[in-house]
Amino acid sequence: MLNKKLLLSLVLTCSVLNQAQTSMGLYEKGIDQHQRGQNQDAVGSLREAVRRDPNFAAGFNSLCVVYDELNLYPEAIEACRHALALNPQADHTLYNLGSIYTETRRTAEAITSLQQSIEVNPNFAPAHYLLARMYVESGHFTEAVDSLQRAIAIAPGYGAAYNELVVAYCHLKRLDEAVQAFTEALRRDPREPHFSANLGTAYYLSGRYPEAVTLLERAINADPESAVAQNNLGQIYLKVGRYDAAVECFKRAQHLPAGQEGDGGAEIENNLGFAYARMKRYQSASDHLVKAIELKPGFAEAIFNLGMVRLLANNHDGALEQYARLKTLDHDLAARLFATIYRHRVLAASTNP
Repeated sequence: MLNKKLLLSLVLTCSVLNQAQTSMGLYEKGIDQHQRGQNQDAVGSLREAVRRDPNFAAGFNSLCVVYDELNLYPEAIEACRHALALNPQADHTLYNLGSIYTETRRTAEAITSLQQSIEVNPNFAPAHYLLARMYVESGHFTEAVDSLQRAIAIAPGYGAAYNELVVAYCHLKRLDEAVQAFTEALRRDPREPHFSANLGTAYYLSGRYPEAVTLLERAINADPESAVAQNNLGQIYLKVGRYDAAVECFKRAQHLPAGQEGDGGAEIENNLGFAYARMKRYQSASDHLVKAIELKPGFAEAIFNLGMVRLLANNHDGALEQYARLKTLDHDLAARLFATIYRHRVLAASTNP
């Protein structure tokens, strides 16, 4: 988790003076165990420290951090709440609680905790950054930009904040600003492959395909396990009609962990289906589109594409089946598919004597 070790060591420095010696000794032992990666032992030491001194706010905060690293989120949240009951103005504890809510997809609660952390300490750049990520996740992209700009003003070398700023700009279609932000992120940390991949994506969205290809290829060379970079490069190849190259990119992405399940896997399967349809390999296209819909049952774009593939394969009934599914998911795509089916039937009829 972001900066957790930093927050732990700061608490150790600032909170030791007034604790009972036995509790303090256990606390220091728990910190040492945590730093050695002995988190189960650290939990035992820290729990005993706060049992002996129930007013030991720093002990509860550190217990929260260790629980979090063990993925024991309910226990971590409870420890944070104990710490905050003792010290409601602890900006790092508020940040830790917001970070745990982030990991557990409790976005509204994460936003509240992070805002409270910033109210206590407006110059806490990690809190601004994490708050921005929550704004992006909840679709509040303008607010995300504001938070990221504050994080960067506090910490000008904050490469991750520049990277997230590009994501927000892309969602807002402010692509020139996205490119500027990613260029700055790369200047700050030229070895970070995710920055190259995201700048390549921004160039792709701006229609600057040669530059996008160069950066995405660089990102893939630096991190061959990046399913996102492989997928985005494949989409560029689709745009320029290099369907064989697109299929190869999508297949590589498909065999990476991030490309095998969930929404990411569904998107890659849909892209493969689209590429095969362009190559008039309709059975392969159909197979991948069906897989995309299995991974993401309400995937309207894949259902639309499957309807089009059925139509191109002269399976009108199959196309109408996809139209029926699409009507309850996306009225605009359903209308487009129906109009295409109807036009196809008219054209077919006009060619028959």
